[in-house]
Amino acid sequence: MQALSSLLTINKPSSPEIIQRSFVFQAQFSQIIWCVFVLLSALISLSFFYIWRTSCWVNNQYTQLKLVVDLIPNALLTANDQGIITSLNQEASKLFGIDKSQCGGLCVDDLVPDRYKKQHQKHREAFQNSGRTLPMSERSKTFYGRKTNGEEFPAAISIATYSIEQSKNSIIVVKDLTEEHELKSQARTDSLTHANNRRAFDDALLETINRYKRVGTAFSLALIDIDDFKIINDTMGHEYGDEVLVRLAQRVAGLFRGRYFFARWGGEEFALIMEATNVDGALEICEKTRAAVEQLFLPDSVSVTISLGIAEHREEMGAEQLVDCADKALYQSKQQGKNQTNVYQH
Repeated sequence: MQALSSLLTINKPSSPEIIQRSFVFQAQFSQIIWCVFVLLSALISLSFFYIWRTSCWVNNQYTQLKLVVDLIPNALLTANDQGIITSLNQEASKLFGIDKSQCGGLCVDDLVPDRYKKQHQKHREAFQNSGRTLPMSERSKTFYGRKTNGEEFPAAISIATYSIEQSKNSIIVVKDLTEEHELKSQARTDSLTHANNRRAFDDALLETINRYKRVGTAFSLALIDIDDFKIINDTMGHEYGDEVLVRLAQRVAGLFRGRYFFARWGGEEFALIMEATNVDGALEICEKTRAAVEQLFLPDSVSVTISLGIAEHREEMGAEQLVDCADKALYQSKQQGKNQTNVYQH
């Protein structure tokens, strides 16, 4: 017992040792806490740095994307599932005359002419309610847009969708076709008389023949020639001759207001395609035209008359053959004294 007591007495630490060990432990613990704090601070700093770098990158990408969107030469709009415009680029603002800051509450249906609004709304809602997400566009069709001032313009439209919280939003791209249509019109319009030109006539005649093959509706062609036009040019001057051509074209075009296709064939010759018109109806129309030209009021009391030749289309005829028949009838009118109408006898 005495030996065991001596052993316990030897191994028992003294109070100063306990205090010293406590200080050592506290120091070690403080070092650990400090290391953890430093590590956490570093991690937090790195996290904030990463967030800052990411934010800068996102802002940079957003700025670039915004510039790209504003530099796109077409109008671009976004709309929610109700068709309300949520954003638009500079071209859209310029095209439709919409202030970017005031586009809220404006519906895309308000950007089409009133006569198309219900139809457009129906198509838009059907597209919204469908499961379709691929872009929707029809290049073969021309749509019409309406500016906030009421002005209308031809356009090509494409629509794509994207989802935000189960809401199907839309991206709409609108291309203004006004300039394109004007260029096409200029390419198919006679620069002097503003009637359709030879190119437009050739296309229209082929289209009419193809329509005849599908439907079988009769139609007739008339060639018109100004009588003694060379004499008018030689005696009155070419400027006066141009005035005669312009006034005649205006007079004939005004008679039918687009019901029949009227074109300047070349020089002092014109052509008239009369769809759904047999030879008897064509003769009546041509006589009306001849009488109207005869009554034209021109400066210096110069009278102008025209000769006309009519050919009714037959099933076996091509464009060239039909024109040749009408030209023969016109020649007959010239030979018989001018200022008259003759019909080609098949």
